[in-house]
Amino acid sequence: MKGMNFNMSKKTFNITDLTKEVYGISDIKDSNIYESKRKLVSNHIKDVRTMLGHSSEKFEAPIEELEAYVELIKNMLETNENEDALSLLRKKIKDKKPLNNESDGKALDKLVKIVADAEKLKMTEHDIGLFEKWLSDQLSDDYYASSEKNLNELMSFVKNDFSLFDDLSSLKSKLEFQEHYMNDIRTVSAMYRLQVEEQLLFEECLLEVVSSHPHLNEKKMYTIADFLEFPPSIQQEIQELIEQKRQKPSES
Repeated sequence: MKGMNFNMSKKTFNITDLTKEVYGISDIKDSNIYESKRKLVSNHIKDVRTMLGHSSEKFEAPIEELEAYVELIKNMLETNENEDALSLLRKKIKDKKPLNNESDGKALDKLVKIVADAEKLKMTEHDIGLFEKWLSDQLSDDYYASSEKNLNELMSFVKNDFSLFDDLSSLKSKLEFQEHYMNDIRTVSAMYRLQVEEQLLFEECLLEVVSSHPHLNEKKMYTIADFLEFPPSIQQEIQELIEQKRQKPSES
């Protein structure tokens, strides 16, 4: 960890260690500002962990993540805009108010970028590329814009088709066409739901197996393509877990 004076024989670090690294305080007994700085760092860590859905219990993290946490705290403390954004989101979440305006969106984007930059410090170059692609996908509005367009088009199709059925003179024919039409839609819907659910199950089982093998956890991110590079024993373990979850859908 470049530029850090931390005792690397330790396996974890806490708020005290983090405060010393962020502010360059080598001996807390000689610093009359230590307690205020420690409280500031502690509050920021608590706020971020709360917004990310993490436990608010006593903070302790692996020593390998110290540099990332130092970067995270410095980014928030050294830029007023970032600290203001965090304060805004904290108040919204504390009051259980929805994030629904432009300022909320900008604040959330700032926090995501700060956390993302810190997370990258834990990754290899390969993982950073995957992470940036994943993050770009999560932040993109393309899917929602496309969804709105396609839903409007679909509703137009259905309304026009139902209007066409209405032109028939026979009530029986109208109802029969409508019923066949709906059955076809249900069939197509079920087909796509099954495909998506299968992919979600595969991804869930892949990550579950990977997390159970420490030597595989050297990478921070995995994709479906990684499955083909796993040893046969790992591939089989994933397939067996998929079958287990298929047989016990209520417990998956």
